[in-house]
Amino acid sequence: MTINQVNDLVRGLIGEDDYHHMKGVLAGYYDIAQKQIATTVSPIVKSFKVLGGVVTQIPDDTYRILGANVSFKRIDEKHIIAEGDKEVTVRYYAYPSEITEMTDPETEFEVCEHAQNAIPYFAAAYAVLSDSDMRRYYAFLDMYNTILSNIVQFDEGQAVMTVVRMEDM
Repeated sequence: MTINQVNDLVRGLIGEDDYHHMKGVLAGYYDIAQKQIATTVSPIVKSFKVLGGVVTQIPDDTYRILGANVSFKRIDEKHIIAEGDKEVTVRYYAYPSEITEMTDPETEFEVCEHAQNAIPYFAAAYAVLSDSDMRRYYAFLDMYNTILSNIVQFDEGQAVMTVVRMEDM
């Protein structure tokens, strides 16, 4: 799903007037949602190569090293050294790229496809947070949380879909 596609979904959820009023801050909401998703329910797994006995810099987007098929030692916060003399692959969880107003609207979100479906609801919830009637905020936030809670169950075929009717908001 691209930023443009999420923009269209958010516009449909909150309405044209609210969308144009909030358009300048939506990229920040997308960024927050994607980072929250990537560090909780839908991690982005990447890898890098390390040559044994050589100090190697950890990629900047690393938030947790998963391990490798060899022991390694952390030299400092940004460097590791693997034992032995072979090249090994180190897997890690990565933060997604930052999303700003300047990000290309055709940029695809980095979290899994099922998790991407939650992003418009997060953005819509925070876009309507200042409403005096908080029902839309809670409905959108509930949908966001429901989608995320079902991600772990999705592969097992146990997902539950909550339908929110616009006329109820």
